[in-house]
Amino acid sequence: MATIGVDGRSIPAPAYIAGIRRARENPDMWFRSSLRGFGPASGAGIMAQYRADLQKRINARGGCTPPKCRVSLITWGKARTPRLVLERHDIRTMNRRAKRAFADRQREEW
Repeated sequence: MATIGVDGRSIPAPAYIAGIRRARENPDMWFRSSLRGFGPASGAGIMAQYRADLQKRINARGGCTPPKCRVSLITWGKARTPRLVLERHDIRTMNRRAKRAFADRQREEW
């Protein structure tokens, strides 16, 4: 069963989704526990915590993203590492902009 991690706790996905739906439908109702703790919270408070956690998860994935091409995440990770020589097959799968940016780091032919 899939679980969703919230502040170090693991919540089963069906229970998490059902709780969020119930809190959205009843913003004035008080629940026994909130997403961030075991204390009571209103439905509106739970929805505010849900939106904050959602934004936190979205922003945690931000940062360095691969260009829109056929480059795998492993190859893009190698390309983002300075002083690493890239193989010809790694460069070949990149788009033109990435090829120009990393052309100087391609391994020389022997």
